[in-house]
Amino acid sequence: MEIILGKDGIVKLNKYGKRILFVIDEKKKIVGSLSDGDIRKALLKGSKLHQPLKKIINRNIKPKRPMLELIKLVSKSFNCLE
Repeated sequence: MEIILGKDGIVKLNKYGKRILFVIDEKKKIVGSLSDGDIRKALLKGSKLHQPLKKIINRNIKPKRPMLELIKLVSKSFNCLE
């Protein structure tokens, strides 16, 4: 299992120019989301950028669209696994 750090999340947010990234596990299941606001809140609570991303992501995602539709929309706009 690959451990992705908080700083890697910032790099991906910046690289894709998106406001949010969806975090998926090795089974391609969405396990959470990450926004610059999530990172900012984590830093203010004392988290460090070298901590695993799983400690920073928002696991309480409640999409307004059905999840399958959301995945198709996101996958068309960019490849977050690069």
